[in-house]
Amino acid sequence: MGEDRPSPDADARRRVVPAVRLFADVSALCEVVSEPGQVREALDRAARAALTDRGVATLIVPRAVLRTEAAPEPAHEDRPADAPVDFRPPVRQVGEREVRRAAAVLNEGHRVAVVVGPGGAVASGQVVGAAELLGAGVAKTPLGRDVLPDGLPCVTGVAAPSGSAVAAALLRECDTLLLVGAEDFAGRLLPGRGPRVVSADPDVSARPAVRGASEPVWLTGDVTAALDTLVPLLRRKRDRRWRADVERAVGQWRAQGRREASRFFGGLVNPRSVVAELSARLPDRSVVVTDSGSALDWWTRHLELRTGMRASLSGHLGTPGAAVPYAVAARLALPDRPVVALVGDGALQSNGMNELITVRRHLRRLAQAPPLVFCVLNNGDRSRLTWERRSEAGDPLLASSGELPPVSYAELRPAARPARRALRAPG
Repeated sequence: MGEDRPSPDADARRRVVPAVRLFADVSALCEVVSEPGQVREALDRAARAALTDRGVATLIVPRAVLRTEAAPEPAHEDRPADAPVDFRPPVRQVGEREVRRAAAVLNEGHRVAVVVGPGGAVASGQVVGAAELLGAGVAKTPLGRDVLPDGLPCVTGVAAPSGSAVAAALLRECDTLLLVGAEDFAGRLLPGRGPRVVSADPDVSARPAVRGASEPVWLTGDVTAALDTLVPLLRRKRDRRWRADVERAVGQWRAQGRREASRFFGGLVNPRSVVAELSARLPDRSVVVTDSGSALDWWTRHLELRTGMRASLSGHLGTPGAAVPYAVAARLALPDRPVVALVGDGALQSNGMNELITVRRHLRRLAQAPPLVFCVLNNGDRSRLTWERRSEAGDPLLASSGELPPVSYAELRPAARPARRALRAPG
């Protein structure tokens, strides 16, 4: 007897993973909108979930629903209350007991360090006040690069594997650590037996990894309110030697950076000098983004941000080639700010060139002042993507995977959009 075989189309349908299964694990809310009348309330729930849980909300709208006529808007008396435009999620207040425990830990510390991340941007003034009372040095996470200006004498730079040497020493030698909104803090920067830790975070999912910390104190809730309650409980440190040592080390590190940036190598341009000179010439309120290649080193060590400037990079350095789309997004979202992207030739060739199509599409809009600048640091090498393999594993440089074909990046500048011509019939 013949065997009934499923059609190829049926096999294909069985192999398709349902969209709900794909998105559910990474979404604060995931729903299927099965009919047009559900759209309004589903959108409202999605907006509330995204704002309340600080996560992704996913609505899956089947093609059949998209092709259906929209449901008429219900009468006012039958319509559920929508989330207002200025909807704010409920704020969790930190308990008084936790705040007092945190104050006790910080007051007992002799060598206090503060690390601030993007979640601390709303409380930058309180961070500076706490550091002054505690005689602390301050470091910033990569995503918190623009929370505090680099001109403050107690700011040691970026705390990251490729960050500031002073920030690394601060974390290595401190006995007490205050983390403020430092979700992207790299816990491996702490020594095996880490310091006592107090961490202020908006929610549990934003808590940073703290290696070797014994009984950390978690202040989970509104960060600004937590610091407003904490700072009055802090006692001003009488012994200011730790703070003086930190400020002295910052001054020496800055001076060393200026010396390294002033070096030249024959006819080659020192990339450090490019970023160092850029710092002094940046207009106020500029936005500077970088990639996760070697450009990150110079962005971290030689870029000095002033109050009001913005900066960003790929979170946890997981996406090489992010600088170009980040710069385009910044230019579209903040049209009144100059935007500069520091990107290596490896990242640009990997996937940054693709985004130049977006630049070409929106050229007239992007070309208006203030400027959008792509600074390509071209060394003909994939640098960071292969350095670890070449140095730690002892592998040689493989030209096919490490070296890059020469490209004249200046010639990639998009030309003006040509005028459209009407089609004419032959003859």
